[in-house]
Amino acid sequence: CAGYPEPEQIKTQLDGLLNQPLESSVKALNQLRIEKGYALLDILRELHRQAILIEFEPLVLANLIDNLAQIEKRIAEGANEAIETAALAAAFQVTRIELDKNQWFKI
Repeated sequence: CAGYPEPEQIKTQLDGLLNQPLESSVKALNQLRIEKGYALLDILRELHRQAILIEFEPLVLANLIDNLAQIEKRIAEGANEAIETAALAAAFQVTRIELDKNQWFKI
């Protein structure tokens, strides 16, 4: 790993995760992870810090936090980072689908 993700990079990443297709989200996460050399665990933790600042509907936020916690646990246990990168993007895709159904959040 070569450094730690900057808050602005994470804000940009969070916006993309909530607004871009899954494939684009995975590609952007891989860019941070592989090209920038950031640890997936660091990216995940910073995304969590930023995501909880958004006023999501409580159940939507609870589901996202649970999904992020499960991914963090698997990473800590040595899971494949490519698979967990896709799982991280998918967790935000699920959040976006829930938000679209409920139309309730403020950034």
